[in-house]
Amino acid sequence: MKESRIARYRIPALLTPICIFIFASLFFFTVPTCGAYNETRITASDGTPNAYFGQAVATGAKMIVVGAPYADSNKGAVYVYQYDGAAWVETKLSGKDTGMVQFGHSVAVSGNIIVVGAPYGNSRKGAIYIYRYNGLNWEETRITAGDGAERDCFGYSVTISGKTVVVGAPYAASDKGKAYVYQYDGLNWTETKLTASDGAQGDHFGYSVAISGNLVVVQAPHSKLNKGAIYIYSPE
Repeated sequence: MKESRIARYRIPALLTPICIFIFASLFFFTVPTCGAYNETRITASDGTPNAYFGQAVATGAKMIVVGAPYADSNKGAVYVYQYDGAAWVETKLSGKDTGMVQFGHSVAVSGNIIVVGAPYGNSRKGAIYIYRYNGLNWEETRITAGDGAERDCFGYSVTISGKTVVVGAPYAASDKGKAYVYQYDGLNWTETKLTASDGAQGDHFGYSVAISGNLVVVQAPHSKLNKGAIYIYSPE
């Protein structure tokens, strides 16, 4: 992929609130054509103190995905809410990893596919889970970095567009950071690794990631003594 680096670019704020979380509650606002917003408050059906339900959220068509990375003694959980025309129906996802993996630290959704980051599992190597809805159940695929190492925190950030998933591992390579692009070919998720051409220790490249079409953006917030930078990748 071709890389472009941007150190700073100012954009205006967008005033279009959709979802707001406050500790263990999710407040959902439907966007009106005019007038006041309609509010729906959602909490986890099995919610507990300090679960941090709502620390990560993502929305799709008639679907809301909510991460609670400290639920179940820091194992983490994700709650999927699907609108059936009358109410938001809850499904809980937990993943196969055990221990304090913080499943749900990051979440993303595109169509019928959900991506969940669990960055603190397996000595902080991390993992992601990809869920595909088949109309009845969520089919699960677990992915780890091909060159993953302890303390990488793979899955710290995730994003998805169509059949392309981008994953951040900001503590990889002595905190230089890495990002990974996974493209689905109909059978498997093919991995491509991204690193900053001018990366340095402590940059935390991959702290956050974004994608739109074939354009991938990776953040390195601590680059150049915390000046920060973003890296834009596009196909050659």
